[in-house]
Amino acid sequence: MIWFILAVLALIAAIVIAILRYQGVSIAAFGAALLFGILSIIASVPAGHVGVVSTFGKVDENARDAGLYVKAPWSSVTQMSIQEQRYAFDTVAYSSDIQEAAVKGSVNYIIDKTAAVNLYRTVGVNYLEKLIAPRVVESLKDVFSHYRAEELISQRDSISKAICEKMNQELKTYGITIVGLQIEDIDYSDLFTSAIEAKQVATQEKLRAQTEQERVTMEKEAQLARDKAQAETDAEIKRINAQAEADRVKMLADAEAEANKKIGESLTEDLIKYTQVSNWNGVMPTTVVNSNDTTPLLSIGE
Repeated sequence: MIWFILAVLALIAAIVIAILRYQGVSIAAFGAALLFGILSIIASVPAGHVGVVSTFGKVDENARDAGLYVKAPWSSVTQMSIQEQRYAFDTVAYSSDIQEAAVKGSVNYIIDKTAAVNLYRTVGVNYLEKLIAPRVVESLKDVFSHYRAEELISQRDSISKAICEKMNQELKTYGITIVGLQIEDIDYSDLFTSAIEAKQVATQEKLRAQTEQERVTMEKEAQLARDKAQAETDAEIKRINAQAEADRVKMLADAEAEANKKIGESLTEDLIKYTQVSNWNGVMPTTVVNSNDTTPLLSIGE
């Protein structure tokens, strides 16, 4: 569409130039006026921006995307960036224990495309100076006041997150989003810095002593555990050896009893008599032993 309009304008300009040349009018003056007129009706919006059109102070509700446009000569197109932008800050804040801190950092923000027209209408193009910069300082001071000076250093990430959340709550009605905030440096007075360093050294020494004490305690406990385990092992070995010896003695006794039992079972009356006869030396006994008395035997051959 834009090229068609330019072609028509070029054709009209050629016709007018021919007429003016015929009438002897200055072509240079006309060319300058024509160029000015063309430029006054052409507007361009670069990539990463939207164009806000205003006519006699009235802002058009529809923002223009990146591109080339034809507009009324009496209208203006203001470019509003919708890319992520960065703002560096340098301010002073106080901790909850009234320590002054010089803070340096940066904030990244982005404008919602759909909110660009309303932002331009209500605030203008200086929204960084009017909205973002003041709220960075206010939010940072407010969040810092809830932390002690030492915590501001050790909890920097959570503090940055808290500042971002606070700013987003205040800027969301304008279509501005805080993408991230980085606290790059927190500088205290030399006296306070020395006190912090001394405290950190003392804390490290205390931690080192605790660690050493825990190591010694663990070694003692480990040695006691080893001694206990060794004692239990020795006792178990003794018990096993004693049980083995008792089992051996019992086994021998059982074997001997079994052998005696078998021998006893094998001693019949006939075997006993046979053994006696086999062992007789041919001499008759002189007495007979019974349960009541002893009776002498008579010698027949005498």
